[in-house]
Amino acid sequence: MQPIPNNEERTMWQNLTTFDTWREHLTLLAVSSFEWDLPDTIDPVYLERELFFHGQVVVFISEGAGLVALSGFSAAEPNLYGIPTKRRVTAKNGFTAELTNENSVIIYNNTMKRASAPTMITYAKRLSDIDNTIFLNANAQKMPFFVKATKDTELSVANAFAKIENGEPVVAVTQDFEPGAIEVFNSNAPFVGNDLRALQENILAEYLRTRGIGSAKEKAERIITSEIAASNSGLEIYKQSFLTPRRLACEEINKRFGWYLEKYNQGKPVSVRFKSDTLDFLTDGRKGFQPESEVLQ
Repeated sequence: MQPIPNNEERTMWQNLTTFDTWREHLTLLAVSSFEWDLPDTIDPVYLERELFFHGQVVVFISEGAGLVALSGFSAAEPNLYGIPTKRRVTAKNGFTAELTNENSVIIYNNTMKRASAPTMITYAKRLSDIDNTIFLNANAQKMPFFVKATKDTELSVANAFAKIENGEPVVAVTQDFEPGAIEVFNSNAPFVGNDLRALQENILAEYLRTRGIGSAKEKAERIITSEIAASNSGLEIYKQSFLTPRRLACEEINKRFGWYLEKYNQGKPVSVRFKSDTLDFLTDGRKGFQPESEVLQ
């Protein structure tokens, strides 16, 4: 039988659980933002997950496996623009490969060639802190006052409040009851959950914006045409910071491994698209709604 955790352990468990929940949500949003056209030998979920956590993936033809995309590679001998010309892959199953810029292509997560996980962790911490604060604030409403009693009257006070909580119309006291021995202090804890939730929504919208995704709240508040264009321009810049390196990699893959795609992928080239506006829970569902990319055209 597991021991009952104390208050400190329960609080720590709750904080970690809330943080892990937000971390998973924000990660899912990021790795689900792109649609790939790839050969069956490349797993698009793996591809996006590794880009998110590690910032880069190398694509090459592996003997017996075909065209593959793997992370976990070391790089050396950069060219004038910092692109490594030597790449050594070491997969989790022990597979290794010595590659160069002549027989492999690197896909970068964004124009800074960095992983997104550190940024996600920052936002997950901020969002989970607000969740935990809301919980504490809501819990404080269950105990709006404190009662000061002597050691002799402690049990009597507890019994009296138990009766009050049960809705008994009359609470009987003994003859030696001394009202002056009991003091009641109001905790005066205001309920600020709504304000904290609004702050949380703004932080979440900020995270979505950095991923090139417009939130439903932002779309509902867009009234003036100039404001729409300005907001969409900002979203488009963030979107392109992720989409551009992926598309450049696709062009290079199609150029370098076109013969393979022609033979083993029915001639279909590798391509990628951003799909933020297909995330139903982030759109407002209005008829005639246009994605940001279409508004800008």
